[in-house]
Amino acid sequence: MLKSKLCAVMRQWIPRVGTASSAFAPGSVARFSANALATKQHCDMRLEATRATSGKSTANAAAVCSSMRSGIAAAIALTCGFGMSIACCDAAVSTASDDNPVRQHAYDELFEAQYGNKVAGQTALITGASAGIGKATACAFAAAGINLVLVARREDKLLEIKAEVERRGLPVSVTCIAGDCCADAVYDKLRELKLIDKIDIVVANAGCALGKDAIENANVDDWRGMMDVNCMGTFRMIREVLPSMVARKAGTIIATGSIAGIEPYEGGSVYCASKFATHAFMKALRYETYAHGIRVAVVAPGAVGEGTEFSKVRFKGDADKVVKTYDRMKELKATDVAAQMLWVVKQPAHVCLDMVLMLPTCQAGSTRIHRS
Repeated sequence: MLKSKLCAVMRQWIPRVGTASSAFAPGSVARFSANALATKQHCDMRLEATRATSGKSTANAAAVCSSMRSGIAAAIALTCGFGMSIACCDAAVSTASDDNPVRQHAYDELFEAQYGNKVAGQTALITGASAGIGKATACAFAAAGINLVLVARREDKLLEIKAEVERRGLPVSVTCIAGDCCADAVYDKLRELKLIDKIDIVVANAGCALGKDAIENANVDDWRGMMDVNCMGTFRMIREVLPSMVARKAGTIIATGSIAGIEPYEGGSVYCASKFATHAFMKALRYETYAHGIRVAVVAPGAVGEGTEFSKVRFKGDADKVVKTYDRMKELKATDVAAQMLWVVKQPAHVCLDMVLMLPTCQAGSTRIHRS
């Protein structure tokens, strides 16, 4: 259809430049862009480019088009029956060639590209949303126009976030569900509110580290707590939301991982194990869902301090140990991680950031930290 329209347009103009209209039979169109038919103005611009190439090289057409600023990034290339090549473009030709069949970008595409999709109107479910990375992610998403379903044990903290979103007049909805992601009550509430089928994005962020003792001295209750929250809570939340995403063939699932899930360290045995398990679960999930249009990503930060309660919880409120953890280093902030969460979500649908490993500049591994 587009080829026929294009040929009809070109036949109108060919007599004016002294070239046989038969040169533009539908079968002779090598490449075309739908953008080229947008308006008569664009056709007129391409006429001028055609005139510039009448008996001359295609470089002249590119020069003419470059000066026109048509605003259309896609180029159109036609090859006529007489062997004369006519190139119509704006700032640069965007086409494949005999030596490279892969389409190349025109400069307008490169300079005018909008990096990051608009995500307003989508709905995100965020666990561990009452503080730290979860809270920062909730605020970043709300600012981007994403509706929120916030899950955490501390309802008062969730309501604070909701109140702040409303105070700022952000055009998003905020639903707060108080509870533990390992408990049935949270999932019952999601079903009661008919929210599960509305979730476009899941950020499985709830997690904690408890203690930093050697294995022989570790507290088994701490082990159980970490495995329950970091693994079972994450896995179950994803399982509950997944069928709806598969049915819709769309969705983004993000888990908060860690450098500890890549490189274990002394004193972090079970915390590291929980993050290794999370990374493995997400990789298996990726294998199971990539054919369904679902993006699965892990955002794995190194040391995150400012804006979080991570070390406070780990050391059970021991302020000296908390201070020592970040002493003389420039650690990541909760907002740094939230920015990466949003960046994952804002990718085009065909782009999946499978693993985002982010560290402070002064950190090169789990325990390789330069302190100034």
